Amino acid sequence: LMAAKNPDEGDIKKIMNTLGEEKINLISLNSLTERVLASLSEQNTERVSFRTEGILSYDEKTVSLSYNEDETSGMEGSVTRIVFNRDDRGMVSMIREGQVSSSLVFSESDRRQLCMYDTGILPPFEICVYTRDIVNEIDEKGGAIELDYLIELRGVSMQYSHIRIEAEEQIETQKSSYVYEREYETP
Repeated sequence: LMAAKNPDEGDIKKIMNTLGEEKINLISLNSLTERVLASLSEQNTERVSFRTEGILSYDEKTVSLSYNEDETSGMEGSVTRIVFNRDDRGMVSMIREGQVSSSLVFSESDRRQLCMYDTGILPPFEICVYTRDIVNEIDEKGGAIELDYLIELRGVSMQYSHIRIEAEEQIETQKSSYVYEREYETP
């Protein structure tokens, strides 16, 4: 288990300055991400689960979950924000800012979305997100959101991902933890 950086007062003030009149709750997040990467010679399955503190903000139109990434995710120094419109829960944006930057759109009505990804090492590049399913039960007090999708690079399916994030109002400060598993299967 590795510790993740919790939002500190500076992070919260920075986010609050960009939110305007939104209301904010500190939340604890449980996340499980499963990725399957396939090549001709092998299939790799990666599971990353973590528990950390985050910020749930909302106004009358939008809901946003924000949390800090750490080195376990490979995105240390980045902040991830998941945003959706209350009237269209079937369209969700995942925005990462920092060392790794990306803007991914998941949509049930227009399943293929062209998005940008910037690793900080290579020049930014375009990827295609194909949304298989969205289950969005987040409200002001928390809930869960699931994103089931494929990432394509130049028309070739590269990665299957399933993310489930559970958020609940935070009663007391909790330690963050990450669990990272990687499995290799050869055909």
